[in-house]
Amino acid sequence: MNDIEKVYRYGAYQDRTEYEIRIKAKALGIVGERLEQLIEQLKEESFIDDVRFAQNYVRSKLNHGRWGVIKIKSGLFAKGVNPNIIDEVVETIDEEYYYQNMRHEMDKWMQSKPQTEENRDKLIRFLLGKGYQYGEIIKMLNRDGD
Repeated sequence: MNDIEKVYRYGAYQDRTEYEIRIKAKALGIVGERLEQLIEQLKEESFIDDVRFAQNYVRSKLNHGRWGVIKIKSGLFAKGVNPNIIDEVVETIDEEYYYQNMRHEMDKWMQSKPQTEENRDKLIRFLLGKGYQYGEIIKMLNRDGD
């Protein structure tokens, strides 16, 4: 199997960003003009598409991980997605669904814990770790009267 086939196999296994494909190709010794031609070919074939990747990533992390915007943005940035694409895709998140996710995570966390000031602080830290913004968390807690 040649290097180009290895890159195709790498990208076929799961959706990858242009940045991830570039790193893999460079590790296989594909550099310079040859790398640029490969990237262009992959884009023309719709084999790599950072917008599609970002949309799928956001959908996955919202539906399965119930992540907040901060963690989603950070994950996309780490995958090498252009910040403009990140902002564009994050803007499409349904606000109601987003807050339902946060509510679900709050309820799940508080289920077995008494409502104390210490646990409220722990809940805030938990939600911050999930990628929710501090202001959103406080707003949700105040709305509930906790």
